Amino acid sequence: MCAISLSRAHIIEMVVASCSPGTPGPGSSSASQSSTSSSLMESRIVKKPNTTSPIWKYFGVEADDSGKPINTDQVICRVCDTVVRTNGGSTTNLFSHLKKHHQLKYSKTYGCASKLSNKSPSLAQPTIQEALTKSVKYQKHSRKWKELTDSITYCVRKDMLPIYTVEKNGFRDMLKSFDPRYELPSRKYFSQVAIPALYVATTDKVKQELAEVANFWKKKRELRLAQQLLSLPEHSLVGDCSTRWGSTFFMIEQVLEQKEALRCVLLQDPKMKHLCFTWQDIDVLESLAAFMSPLFDFTDSLCGEQLVTVSTIKPVLCILKNDILSECNDDTEHTSTCKARVLEYVTTKKKLGTWLKRAQDKLSQSSDSTVENDESSVATIISKESESYKKVLRPDADSNPLDWWQHHSLSYPVTSQLAEKYLSICASSASSERVFSTSGHIVSKE
Repeated sequence: MCAISLSRAHIIEMVVASCSPGTPGPGSSSASQSSTSSSLMESRIVKKPNTTSPIWKYFGVEADDSGKPINTDQVICRVCDTVVRTNGGSTTNLFSHLKKHHQLKYSKTYGCASKLSNKSPSLAQPTIQEALTKSVKYQKHSRKWKELTDSITYCVRKDMLPIYTVEKNGFRDMLKSFDPRYELPSRKYFSQVAIPALYVATTDKVKQELAEVANFWKKKRELRLAQQLLSLPEHSLVGDCSTRWGSTFFMIEQVLEQKEALRCVLLQDPKMKHLCFTWQDIDVLESLAAFMSPLFDFTDSLCGEQLVTVSTIKPVLCILKNDILSECNDDTEHTSTCKARVLEYVTTKKKLGTWLKRAQDKLSQSSDSTVENDESSVATIISKESESYKKVLRPDADSNPLDWWQHHSLSYPVTSQLAEKYLSICASSASSERVFSTSGHIVSKE
């Protein structure tokens, strides 16, 4: 009884001592040491670099005195200071440790992960309906099944593959990895159904294209007969081409010339009677032809590459403004509208004189080694040569200006260089476009 009483008294004393605020109990020293060591350990744990998962809130790696991680492969739990083994960047063991030893922390972390999974479709778990839908094969003769089967048939036909390719395991495994829901038909289906159907469709398409070609030649023969009957020139119709200057004018001119022959050909076919020209159509075409005819003559002269064309720009613009594009009493409404728009475009373009003045100023700023007069500047020489040029007889309009400047290069040593430099420029980009067109015919994708 005494031993029991002493033990009870000892226990009561320990409980009272531990409850007293001023008197430390027997276990207070060890608890203090444990808390201190835990706080020191916590200060030595830092977050693992390049991690975004919410689980790393409760885990980290040991760091040195400067705060840099020592070993990123050794992960330590911040709650219980336990080392948890991880495989690379996997967090599976971290979730398992948190769920097993710290359930409250795990519930919070798992809630964050579930919210993130809702935002990212790749992390979200599929529903039962989605899982069942992915496991169900496509029904035969459904739209998706037909699309995939037609693609395989086209591949076999295009690359001339043997039909038994569809029975090879590697080919089937490849299609299964592409779309597990697709069930590949048998070899017999491709040989007796798919390929014959593709052959029939291709044959019908070729027949339709040949019928269009035959109809074209038939209409062309009918046009020739109509031209002979009406005593019209046997000219072929031309189409409009966006890269060829004057092609629109040629097309309109040919249509107006052959309008009666075209009417006879179109009236013979009931399906083409609605394409016959009305008097309104003829009126518009005639107005456009009257407007475009003089413009074509000027644009054709500016497209040359054997003669000097840049010197004709200013005279052509003057003729266009003062004569060609001026309003006449017999102009139709369409012709007047076209003239006004072209005149507005030509007027708003930068003047040629400004460009030549800039070229002359640029040349006057550079030194000329061919002139051996140190007392006179280049600008003064150009001014004198310009005054002298105005007094002499101008070259003929049909002659080549470069030949004239070469013949008078001794009289105009500086201005002749300016003429040689700028008169060799083509007035339009037609010559360069011809080069690109020719190279396109020589070197093609095929």
